[in-house]
Amino acid sequence: MNALKNMTSRTRTTVEVIATALISFVMSMFVFWPNLKDINVPWGGGDMTATYVNAEAWNWWSYGVTTHFGFPYGMNLNYFPGLDITQNTFSHLISVLTGQPFIGINVLLIVSFPLVAVMAYAAIRLMGLKSFLAIALAVSFTFIPWHWGRALGHLYLATLYGAVAGVILALLVGSGRWQQWLKTEDKKQRRKYIALIVVLVLTAAWSAVYYAFFTALMLLAAVLWRVSQGDRFRRVVGGALPLAGLAVAMVIGLLPSVLNRASNPDVVNLGQRDPMDSVKYGGDLAISVLPAPYNPALSGYNSWIGGMFAQAPAEEQNLITNYGTWITSLCLIVFLVGLVNYARKRNLGLPATLDSTPRPPLTFIAYLLVLMVLVFGPWSLNFLIVNWFLTQIRDWNRLLPLMLLLFILGAAGAIAGKKWTKKEAVAVPIAALILLVTLWDNVLPWKPLYNDVAKGGRAILDHSLHYEAAVNAAIPENCGVLQLPIMIYPENGIAPPNLNDYDHFMVALVNQDKSWAYGGMRDTIASTWQLDYTNGINGFQVQDLKDKGFCAVHLDTRGFEDPQAIEGQLSNLFGNPVVTDLDGRWKLYKIR
Repeated sequence: MNALKNMTSRTRTTVEVIATALISFVMSMFVFWPNLKDINVPWGGGDMTATYVNAEAWNWWSYGVTTHFGFPYGMNLNYFPGLDITQNTFSHLISVLTGQPFIGINVLLIVSFPLVAVMAYAAIRLMGLKSFLAIALAVSFTFIPWHWGRALGHLYLATLYGAVAGVILALLVGSGRWQQWLKTEDKKQRRKYIALIVVLVLTAAWSAVYYAFFTALMLLAAVLWRVSQGDRFRRVVGGALPLAGLAVAMVIGLLPSVLNRASNPDVVNLGQRDPMDSVKYGGDLAISVLPAPYNPALSGYNSWIGGMFAQAPAEEQNLITNYGTWITSLCLIVFLVGLVNYARKRNLGLPATLDSTPRPPLTFIAYLLVLMVLVFGPWSLNFLIVNWFLTQIRDWNRLLPLMLLLFILGAAGAIAGKKWTKKEAVAVPIAALILLVTLWDNVLPWKPLYNDVAKGGRAILDHSLHYEAAVNAAIPENCGVLQLPIMIYPENGIAPPNLNDYDHFMVALVNQDKSWAYGGMRDTIASTWQLDYTNGINGFQVQDLKDKGFCAVHLDTRGFEDPQAIEGQLSNLFGNPVVTDLDGRWKLYKIR
């Protein structure tokens, strides 16, 4: 402890950053360590499978067009607008280096926990809180249910670092610190500040389109805040530079999609959303302020909260992932008390600032939270936004992690500078308690789920590898394989009774020696031609398949209510299947 006191401010900050990363990494290993042996297997189906395909098809700046998926016309993922550039680039690099299609995404998930913790620590430091409590609160944030739960489906949203980068930018602009950096006389130091802002802007812009959009809203709000604080025009313009940079970065990131969509008018409606989706997927404020009811040791609390929301529709905003934690709920209370105290001090003429360093006041954090609440829930202002400006942004419940971080930042600002936070005899036990509660309530409960998905991933991969070997032995040539049932990509939904959306990709991810029909983008010829095979194959269509380069039909019976009918149809045309796997649910018929 004494050694920390004798360190310079920069050295101590470095030590605290390293400690934040190490603590969060070690805590995450309570879940990940047993499954590292399966890091090269899929850790989820459905949306997670599509994420693995995205990383596989990534070509460093945009998606490569490939006929391995969407055969014979090919899969062009650029038609669907997205800004998942940093995630795809990292994951693709790892996959290229290892030659494994799943390991890149899985490593990204593991790395995201310490990365988000470190960035949250930086945001907390901007509020003026340092040392043990700052570390503990940052670690507690990275383990919110959103991070764990969304990671097994919408991984791009789960990684969170783009969202935290956006919050940091808003804090820098709203506090006026960025504007002060621009006036730094030391040119070398000013260039460092500008480089930092550029990194934050690119991270926020290129790490999920939702977080890029939410960052734009926060930066616009921060600029307006500075106007309300009396900034002169030149200073306001300086404060708006990160917002302008974000807009430019978003346009650059979306350019491959814009150009590809412009060349194919058939995809004009791809990615468009119904404005009513903003109502369906609006956030639930009552759920967001409560600790998640999932800890087996708190069965009474779980039943109580579960009963309260028993009638809530089973949509994503009402799932476990959209709850807070015991720490975020406590932070909200501390923040509200601190906000009252802050206002009281100002009205009494007492000092309400921590030091001469520009820091975001609690009123700025409250201002951001109020704006988020105004667009968070169903039938809120988000409904007007999607009707008048931008229909693609429909899931406004995805503001949740930003709101939870603001709860923590509000609490950090409320206690920053308090004498007791600097007393190790007080701060260390509180920080330790925060970490213990986080481990007990926000880490360990996820261990069984991750064990199950890794075990299930190993099983499906083993089947896929066995199927790959058998398929290539039965049909050695590199040719096309039609996949039944026909499923439109993307967002087909489940094929009854139990074939998940995107699960057709699994056999294609493993078997690189064949070209697979599934994956042609909806509304394009790569997808629409397959609609003729929705009810199976008739004798007149066999020659058409041969002409297109197909040599086999892959049947997944999980997508048929009456699999015997389609099996009989294919057997009449092609004879018995030459390969069977997945306990008889995968069958391969050779086109003769």
